[in-house]
Amino acid sequence: VVDTKVDLADAMVQQGFNDALVDEVLVTLEPVRAEVLCRSRDVYKTAEIKNGKSLLDRFGGDLNLETIVNSMYDRCTQDSRVQFHFEQAVAKQRQMRRRMYQYLSGAFGGPVQYEVSQLRPVHFTMNITDYHFDVVADCFCDTAREMGVQEDVVKEAQEVINRVRADVTTGCTVRMELAKAKTEEEGVN
Repeated sequence: VVDTKVDLADAMVQQGFNDALVDEVLVTLEPVRAEVLCRSRDVYKTAEIKNGKSLLDRFGGDLNLETIVNSMYDRCTQDSRVQFHFEQAVAKQRQMRRRMYQYLSGAFGGPVQYEVSQLRPVHFTMNITDYHFDVVADCFCDTAREMGVQEDVVKEAQEVINRVRADVTTGCTVRMELAKAKTEEEGVN
């Protein structure tokens, strides 16, 4: 995982700022870092209730969410940027669609049917980058818009989806950082 605190600290030191100021800036920014990056880590928090309705209700309910997930999945199988993650045997496709729906249903305020703690181990070996995550999230949001979901509801859904970004992309990020460190240490052949 790229540590933005270290990058900021290095940049400040290179610009001649003293260590005390660097530490003070890092401590001051830490509480808002996740929000600035639009990457809230509160993956267990469900979407807000607005006007007495959960995000799931504002999406049109379970059936509408399930339809959006299935349409999004179909879109992903046609998108050359991510199709290799989605082109699976029929039984595996059904399982992936069901689990995605189950996670989103719970995250959007419906009954919790999928344990969030399973996201990281399940995705760890899949080499999913932030780029791939963004493509899938965009496919979901585009599908929701086409199905008539209001823009403010789509944006809120995207915020909820972004909460699990690190859980989905960590495996690839760890391997890339290890490879980078090894290359820096050993040099390029």
